[in-house]
Parts: sequence; structure tokens; C-alpha cells
Amino acid sequence: MKQPLHLPEHFFPTHQTSGLDGFPAIDKFAPGGSPVLAPATGRVVKLSGKAPTATTKPGGPYGWSIYLQRRDGGTYYLTHFGTRAGIVKLGACIGKGEAIGTVADYAKATNGKTPSHIHEGFHPGPWQP
Repeated sequence: MKQPLHLPEHFFPTHQTSGLDGFPAIDKFAPGGSPVLAPATGRVVKLSGKAPTATTKPGGPYGWSIYLQRRDGGTYYLTHFGTRAGIVKLGACIGKGEAIGTVADYAKATNGKTPSHIHEGFHPGPWQP
């Protein structure tokens, strides 16, 4: 069984996310199929993306995505999921450390050009569409 990927509740951004409302972000690398654990307790405020397929990059440019909003309004943007867990539904409350999905196998889908990872961004206020 693959080790779960623990996402940090607090982190130093490594890059700016273009096209995603200016979310500063980090990439956490892990093998495709690794379970991903929620970085904080929060409510699912948006779900987006497409399921990965064997013939395309996992879900296009981003794969499955989850927006998770903490009680204080801060919002996490998490993407590049291969699967999302059944508990992840719009409006659902997710506890810190709960399994929320698995890492998409980008390494396989891109012939090793892009390592498998989860992309995590954080905005200190509520996410606004």
C-alpha cells in the first residue's frame, strides 16, 4: 500500500498559480495512486475537472480539483487528483487528515515528463468565482 500524502496546513508558496485566481501554490510529489489527506478541516465549496484517462493527460491541464474552505474563510485549491473520495461532495465538511482522493498518475500519462504530484494553493479569504 502506498504511503498517504499529507498536505501541509501552513506552507511557503513555491510558485504563483496562473489562471487560478492568483493562488500561491506548492507541488507535493508522490507516486500516482497515493492517498491524499486533507490539509485542514473545511467545507467543500467547489469541485471541478475531469477524470483522468489512459490516452490523455490526467483530466486535461488540471485533473480533478477540490476547493476546501476553512471556518476562518481561507480557501485551499487542490488539484491533480486521479480520484476523489466518496466523502468529497459540494457542501460536505471534511476533517483534517481525512482521505480525500488519490494522486493522478501524471508520470505514466506524460511518459515521465511530469512527475505525479498534488498541486496545493491557498488564498487567505473566501474563494470567489
